[in-house]
Amino acid sequence: MRIALLVSGLLRREEEGYKHIEKMILEPNYLHQIDIYLDIWINKISRSENTDEPKNSWRANRRSSLSFKDQHDVQKIFNLYKPFAMNIEDDSDCLLFKELAEKIKNPRTDRTYPYGAFYSQFFKIYSANRMRVAREKVLGIKYDACIRMRDDIILPKKINIEHFELDDKKLYVENEGYPLNYKKYGWMSDKFVIASPKAYNEYASFVLGIKRMNDFLHDKTDTTPEIYMKNWVDFRKLQVIKDDRIGKIKFYI
Repeated sequence: MRIALLVSGLLRREEEGYKHIEKMILEPNYLHQIDIYLDIWINKISRSENTDEPKNSWRANRRSSLSFKDQHDVQKIFNLYKPFAMNIEDDSDCLLFKELAEKIKNPRTDRTYPYGAFYSQFFKIYSANRMRVAREKVLGIKYDACIRMRDDIILPKKINIEHFELDDKKLYVENEGYPLNYKKYGWMSDKFVIASPKAYNEYASFVLGIKRMNDFLHDKTDTTPEIYMKNWVDFRKLQVIKDDRIGKIKFYI
């Protein structure tokens, strides 16, 4: 079996994050070929992150100890992950995401939301998947499974890809959070996904549908990634499976 492990977004743990990925994903699947696709921001912190709410105090603490000029050592990251393909960009200005975020309608008048982070996270999922698709075509390779991973989450259980029955419609996610039919419009975790390549293509294309979801949902429910993602995968006719073999994922802080 050939597996694409797509690590994207903002790296927060570097060596510690990679060691966790190695222990929980790479080692349990050592019999299979795993290609790592790394698509990240070179910045150590993001201007788009929400640091105002109490539950996000760890972000505020992290920001207080770092500068927006602090960047990852690219060679160090490359040597650590040994990626099959790698893309690193600077999000210090985030002009693209600022422009897109301004188009998002927010029904909450009591607070603001960092929609730049909303866009940038899912843009990186999309961008990493584009690297995978391009290499499949150019190199004539074929993947049997795709795993979406971020370096700042803690998987409670080791992942054995052979235990998951993949097809073109299933998305396996953690078993936590609100019900899939939460408040009529649904909810799904966006931290971690296991899927077939075809189903993953649909999942990763979510960034292209955020504005459409916002036009439909902004006056009906909260503007959050989990609700919007669930509506997108429903629109694409995918099945979300909250799976005990993944468990309940936590953040590292």
